Amino acid sequence: MRAPRVPIGDEEKCMRRAVLYRAAIGGLVATAAVCLATTATAKPTAQQSAAASEAFKQCRRKEKRGPAPQCWQAWLEFYRDKGTEAEVIVAQEHSKQAPAPSKSAAPPPPPKAKPKPEPKPEPKPEPKPEPAPEPAPEPTPEPTPEPEEEKPAEASASVSSQAPTPADDGADSGPYEMRGVSVMGHGTLAWLLPGLSTGNTWVERQGQNIRPGTFLQFKLPPMYIGAGLSVGYDIGRRIHWPNSNLRLRGEYLSGTKGIGTKAKAIALDLNLEKGFDVATRAQVYVGGGPTLTVATVETLPPDIQLEGQPTSVQTLRAYRFGLGLNAGGELMLHPHIGLRAELFLRANLPSEGYISADGGPVYWDFHVRKDSFSMAGIRVGVIGKL
Repeated sequence: MRAPRVPIGDEEKCMRRAVLYRAAIGGLVATAAVCLATTATAKPTAQQSAAASEAFKQCRRKEKRGPAPQCWQAWLEFYRDKGTEAEVIVAQEHSKQAPAPSKSAAPPPPPKAKPKPEPKPEPKPEPKPEPAPEPAPEPTPEPTPEPEEEKPAEASASVSSQAPTPADDGADSGPYEMRGVSVMGHGTLAWLLPGLSTGNTWVERQGQNIRPGTFLQFKLPPMYIGAGLSVGYDIGRRIHWPNSNLRLRGEYLSGTKGIGTKAKAIALDLNLEKGFDVATRAQVYVGGGPTLTVATVETLPPDIQLEGQPTSVQTLRAYRFGLGLNAGGELMLHPHIGLRAELFLRANLPSEGYISADGGPVYWDFHVRKDSFSMAGIRVGVIGKL
C-alpha cells in the first residue's frame, strides 16, 4: 500500500522557493564571471604579440633552407589573432606554397639492404651402435629490419600540430621582417574652401590722371596642385590597438592662377590613423591631427604706376594653424608595396594679416585680409612597408 501523502505547509514551500532562487542567482553570477573572463582573455597581451613576432622570425629562418608551408600553417593556427596585419599576409601567402627540393642539394641515395646470413650446414651425426637421434631442426634466420629512410630536417622540425618555437636572441630574421615603418609618396589636388577665405580685395586707385571709382582687384588662386611625402610608424603593438599608425606628412602646393596674385603653400600634418580590415590585403582607415600651413603670396604690380605704391612684385608670408582630417583605402599588391587613395580636409583658424618677406611695409590692404588657406582635396600615392 502507498503511504498517505502528507500536505506541505506554507513554511516548507517558502524554504523550497528560497533554495530555487539561490540556485538561479548563483548560475547567473557564474555565467557573468565566465563572460568577463572570456572578454578579458580575448585581447592579445604584449607577451603574446612578442611571442608571435619571435615565431614569425623562426619561420623566416626555416624558409631560407626551402619552402616551409607547415611552419606557416602552424603560425596561422596559433598566432593569427596575435600577430600584425603584415605578418598575417606573409604567412597566408607562404603557407600555400608547395615544398620544392633544393637545387643545390643532391637526392639522398637509396638505402642499401643488408645481406641475409647464409644458413649454417647441418652437422652430420657420427655413427653409434645406439639408434641415431633425430636430426635437429634447421635454424631459421631472423628477418633483418629494413633501414628507415632519413626524414628531411625541415619536415621533422616543423609539425602542423605544434607551434613554432621563438628564435634565438641576435639571430638574423631574414629580409621579410616587418619593423612597423611605412613610407608613402603621393600627388595632391586641392581647392581652397570659399567660405574660409577673404576672396577679392578691391583697392581704389588714387593718383593723378586716374578716373575716380577705378579699383584694383586681388584674388588668391582657387586650385592647387602638388606632391608630398609621409612617414608612418605602427604603434598598435605598444598601445594594444591593432592597425594604428602615427604618420608625419609634408607636401608642397602651387596655385594655378589668381587675379593679381601668385600663391604657394607648404603644409605639415601629424595624424593618428586607425585602419579596419575589409579583405586579406585591403583596409579602410580614418585619421586626424594638427596641421601647419606656411603660405607665400606674391602681389603683382598694377599696369599703371601709382604714387606711393610699389612698382615691383611684393612677397608676403602667412602662418596658419588648424586641424586636418583624412579618410581613404589601402590595397597591398605585395607584403611590402601597396596603393593608397584618400580624401582630406585641412581647416585652419582664420588669422588676420600677412607679413612682408623682406621686412618692409605691406601694401594693397593685405595686412587686414583673413585668408585661412583651408583646403579640401584628394591624395593618391604608393606606400612601402618595412
